[in-house]
Order: sequence, then C-alpha cells, then structure tokens
Amino acid sequence: MEEAGDMQHVELEMENTVFQKSYQELEKSQAKYFNLYNFAPLGCFTLDGTARILELNATGATLFGVEKHHVAGTLFSQYVARDSHEGFYLHLRQVLHSQSCQTCELTLVKKDGSHFPAKLESIFVQQENGNSSRCRTAISDITERKKAEEALQEAHEELEQRVAERTAELRKANRHLQREIERRKSIEKVLSWSHKDLLKEHHQRTLLSKRLFT
Repeated sequence: MEEAGDMQHVELEMENTVFQKSYQELEKSQAKYFNLYNFAPLGCFTLDGTARILELNATGATLFGVEKHHVAGTLFSQYVARDSHEGFYLHLRQVLHSQSCQTCELTLVKKDGSHFPAKLESIFVQQENGNSSRCRTAISDITERKKAEEALQEAHEELEQRVAERTAELRKANRHLQREIERRKSIEKVLSWSHKDLLKEHHQRTLLSKRLFT
C-alpha cells in the first residue's frame, strides 16, 4: 500500500510538472500573441454589427490620437469623416453579409479633428456561440501613398500640358512654313513669267534690229 501511495504521488508530481510546463508555454504564447497584436504596424479593430468598437490594439488607438480605454465601446463611425459615413456602413454591411474579406478607402478623423486617408481591410468573424457576428478590421494610414499618387498625377498633367503646348508650337510653326512655301512658289511663278517676257522681248528686239540693218 505504501509503495502504491508513493507511486501515485510520483505520478501526481509528474502530471503537475507537465501541467506547469504547458501552462508556462501557454502564457508565453499568449504574451507573444498580445505583443504581435498590440504592436502590429496596422491598427486592428473588432467591431460588432452596429459598428461598436469591441477591441483594438495600441496602434489603432495611436491612429486616432487617443487612449485605448477611451475608444473601446464607442462607435467607430465617430472617427469617420462625414463624407465617408455612407462608404463605411456599406463596407461593414458587405463584410457581414458576404462573410468574405472586403477592402475600402475612407477618410478618418483624429481626436484633434485632423483628417487622414485610410485603407480598411476587413474579414467576417463568427462567434463560437453562433449568436453574433464580428468584423475584424486592419487599418493603415495611406497618407504618404496618396501624396505620391497626387504628385504622380500632377507630374502627368504637367507633362500633358507641356506636350500640348509643344504640339501647338509645332502646328503654328508648320502653318508658318506652309505659308512661306506658298509665298516662295508664288514668287518663283512670277519670276518665271518675268523671265519668259524678257526672253520674248529680247527676241523681238533682235528681229527688229535685223530688219533695220538689212
């Protein structure tokens, strides 16, 4: 009996050691997940069907210039520019109804009232109990990309303007050249007639001279 008790005690200790090791690995994994989620380069939000913010990471709070605890539980729409409200709610409906990944670009608003363009990439998430749906959204500030696009567009428009101006100059020069060609042709024609007249007059004078001296 004593040996059986000792064996059972040893087994319990081994099970406890395995449990403690598994628990520590789980804590490490959770800590790693938390750090990856919380300090991801994108703002991560979890919204319910009414666009209420259920979860967010530190990057998401930084995007709006607020503290995390001030954002959780509020409506995401209060951080959406007025002219982007319709686009945002359409995006949310598409995610929840299609249950597929959806992407859109909106203008968002920071706490200080400043606006910035953002790209939203959202996926549908079904809760384990099946009673409610969630929308998980990754948000990136695309200000620099928009600036680059605008600069590229301006450069393209400037190039088109320069091409148009150069084309107009070439057409003007071509018209001038055509007029000059026509003018020279007219002069050549006049000179040609004058030459013929001179030859005719010379011939007549020659005949007249022969008659006078014969």
